[in-house]
Amino acid sequence: MAFNWHDAHLHEFRKNNLFISNPEFYDDDMYEFEDEKIVDENEMQISEILQSPKDKIKYLYDFGDNWELSVSLEKIIDVQEGVAYPRCIRGKRCAPPEDVGGVWGFEEFKKTMTDRYHEEHENYKEWYGGEFNPDFVDFETINEQLQAYSEESGIEDER
Repeated sequence: MAFNWHDAHLHEFRKNNLFISNPEFYDDDMYEFEDEKIVDENEMQISEILQSPKDKIKYLYDFGDNWELSVSLEKIIDVQEGVAYPRCIRGKRCAPPEDVGGVWGFEEFKKTMTDRYHEEHENYKEWYGGEFNPDFVDFETINEQLQAYSEESGIEDER
């Protein structure tokens, strides 16, 4: 949700030999080593893996575009009365759009979108749905989506 990606592609979280994903993505031949384990992403919470500050996990999204992100727990804060959780409190730069073509496609997209005289500027703008500001993070939309998902899935009841 922080990236405004739509969960439309193969994805997984990885920590050591633990793969958290949708088990339907895999068959028995996909395991490289006997000690690798696939855990259903609907059966595990991120808080079971990231428990202490500086804990990290890799997130791979869209195996064709090959996005690889590092997710780390920076700080644990006390729950504040009247504050909706989960919430995004900090970020840098706008995320790549879904299906932009990986790192190389995103670089081309940014170059084209910031050059209004580029021959493909209007086509990219139409595909994206408007102007692109590489420095803008839409915290309001991200937090609305996080809250809606939390309420829909019953996560807020587990705090």
